[in-house]
Amino acid sequence: MTDVGSVFLSELRDRHVSLAPFVDPVALQAGLVEILGAAHAVGAEAWAPIQLGREEFVRHLAGCVARTANPGDAAAALKTLHLTDLYLACAAGLGVAQARERFVSQFLLPIESAVRAIGNSAGFVEDVRQEIHERLLLPSSGPPKILQYGGRAALASWVGVAARRAALQVLRERGARQRLAQDTADEELGVQLDPELEYVKNRYREAFKVAVSGAIAALSTRERMILRLHCVGGLSLARIATMLAVDESTVSRWEKRARETIFGGTNVRLSENLGVAHDDLPSLVRLVSSQLQLSVARLLASDAEGARPRSK
Repeated sequence: MTDVGSVFLSELRDRHVSLAPFVDPVALQAGLVEILGAAHAVGAEAWAPIQLGREEFVRHLAGCVARTANPGDAAAALKTLHLTDLYLACAAGLGVAQARERFVSQFLLPIESAVRAIGNSAGFVEDVRQEIHERLLLPSSGPPKILQYGGRAALASWVGVAARRAALQVLRERGARQRLAQDTADEELGVQLDPELEYVKNRYREAFKVAVSGAIAALSTRERMILRLHCVGGLSLARIATMLAVDESTVSRWEKRARETIFGGTNVRLSENLGVAHDDLPSLVRLVSSQLQLSVARLLASDAEGARPRSK
């Protein structure tokens, strides 16, 4: 039988983890044999008949320990992890069909409670399930992301966080499609600005887009996130405040500051790019005011769509 203790320690060394100076390597290895053997046995029993090789599981556990706060005390670190949940996650990530089926039935099907605050229609929840299924179980640019589960929280809690992130992604994409569809419909129906504003819009369309893009790029990550959720996703400031665990007044202040940054930055960039004084562009300033929200929503939606390649 493979000495799982030596396999585990070798894997830690490969990950450049040094043992704590007060740890006796011989005693540690002997203790690890017992801990790791028990972890594999308990996992196999809890998720029977799912079969995961002992050495594969041990190597995965070493990677999880390497990401803990104190990997040098490996035995103590192991005792802080949800080892049974890690057994299922590891098996699912390595492609064991029964493990994936169990993960879907036990952790993906019940996600409605995790995403209810974001959206609870049947279609929305199903879209989120599909999104998280692709995100966690299908390889894209690397191994399936379920292998990133480190066992420091219960698997159900970890999946709940992943489900909320997936729900926000679905919401952003739905909002982007709806807004772009509405904008296209408005153009097809011949929605008109007043003649002066229509002229300015057509003449300075590209300059305006470049100016808004530059202003958005100057925002902080938090400000962009809030505007995406509000302008693209359609979430109220109260709901965003709940999600971020802050007061609604705080989110309102952040959102207002982000809009002011975009408005001011857009005007400055337009003046600089067109080589004219800000005061000489009253119609352009009116255009910024009237078109800013739609342009910001478009650009943020486009940014969100391009940020993550979809699995095929």
